[in-house]
Amino acid sequence: MTFYKNMADVYHFIFPSQGKIDFLSKQFQENSHLLDVGCSDGRVSEGLAKRGHNVIGIDYSEDMIAVAKRISDKLSNMTVAQMDMRDVFEAYGSRKFNGIFCIGNTLVHLTNLEEIKSLLFDFNTMLDENGKLVLQIIHYDAVIANKIRTLPLIDNEHVRFERNYAFDTPLVRFSTKLLIKSNGNVYEADTALLGLKMKELDLILNEVGFKDVQWYGDFTGKPLDESSLQLILVANK
Repeated sequence: MTFYKNMADVYHFIFPSQGKIDFLSKQFQENSHLLDVGCSDGRVSEGLAKRGHNVIGIDYSEDMIAVAKRISDKLSNMTVAQMDMRDVFEAYGSRKFNGIFCIGNTLVHLTNLEEIKSLLFDFNTMLDENGKLVLQIIHYDAVIANKIRTLPLIDNEHVRFERNYAFDTPLVRFSTKLLIKSNGNVYEADTALLGLKMKELDLILNEVGFKDVQWYGDFTGKPLDESSLQLILVANK
């Protein structure tokens, strides 16, 4: 995917990992076996591995996995693999994980609710009896209801990243413009994402067997509200 190919080497400048690592560490018991679905450049998995967890990360992007593999090769308790998330049960269905997390708005790269339900059913099956699921997507209820066309600009010494939305329910058109300041290269991309609503997601979670769902508005643990731009949930099997 060209979108992620151009981002791979600078992804950590666009989306720092520390806040995610801190939040996830609070959700899982020590020395857990974790599955990171949509691991991007692997830095969240790396942070959790360095805190004692055993982590498997997967991502569809070959370029992201190439970066993640350079990290995982230095760690005995982290491995990564390139694959479509819809194939995760085929690859790892014989294992039981203490936790599965799918963050970075990964889930809504699936194209319809049936695919979402199938994947979440697989997640539930792959978790042990006390397992936890953590998901994070954009809070599309807020984006669509408030007709938010532009997400906050990411601008630092390394990158400038612009993000814009156009609406074509149930899909959302996500357009980006990335400037890499070290070389002046500019990349533009356009991606169709599923505008998944909270009620739709909550219904599917219940249907596939998850319970005790907690909703958050960011990785500091702030409760979800109508102004939140992120939707994060923690659910028990």
